[in-house]
Amino acid sequence: PPPKFSVCGRVAGSNLASWPLQRKYLTCPEFDPQTPMLVLEGYRTFGRTGNRLQSFLNAVQYTRDGHFQLGMMYNSWAMGAILEFFMASDYKGNDDDWVSQIEKTLCVKIIHLPEELEGWKIVLKSPTDLFYYRSSSPFNETMASQHYTLRTLFQHYNTGEGHDQHGNAVGDMCAGMDSLFGKEGEQDRNSVIYSVIHLRYLEGQEGRNLLKYEASRTGCDPMA
Repeated sequence: PPPKFSVCGRVAGSNLASWPLQRKYLTCPEFDPQTPMLVLEGYRTFGRTGNRLQSFLNAVQYTRDGHFQLGMMYNSWAMGAILEFFMASDYKGNDDDWVSQIEKTLCVKIIHLPEELEGWKIVLKSPTDLFYYRSSSPFNETMASQHYTLRTLFQHYNTGEGHDQHGNAVGDMCAGMDSLFGKEGEQDRNSVIYSVIHLRYLEGQEGRNLLKYEASRTGCDPMA
């Protein structure tokens, strides 16, 4: 069975039915210069956080569908998208050890300088192209692939300690949960039922005014 782990004090779910399909991603293949490698490069992104993560997930799927390898430039948009939420460096040891851990965990080659790619067969895709990529693999195989990648990332979520590749402090992915339910361990979060509303027009003062109106109309907590 897949390993059990918790995210912000809640046990992460798993799809046991797809585990046989997920198992083939447990071992990373050796990197080979003769095998095409999709390299995620550049600083330009497409959209905001959710879009960036989706572009990365689709990049992983693209390489699996095409039997490519996946590479990431150290200072690329993809590295930033991942490290904002996952796999931050503690900068206590050798930076090479941290990079090696990312490579082994995500089956991705981290490239610091373009010269490192000399002699490799390189494939380039923009974040926009990757965001709109749709897999041609059977649905159950695609879902198993995506499920495995997401579970892998969430086993290394950031807790407010450590830094990204630029040395910037990372945030705490549990901050929202902690603000609503208290610090982890103060109550059983597995039994808590809650809803999340993600609407862009609720951002800023206009959104706060609308929520304030709804709170006064419905009697809900205006700070919830």
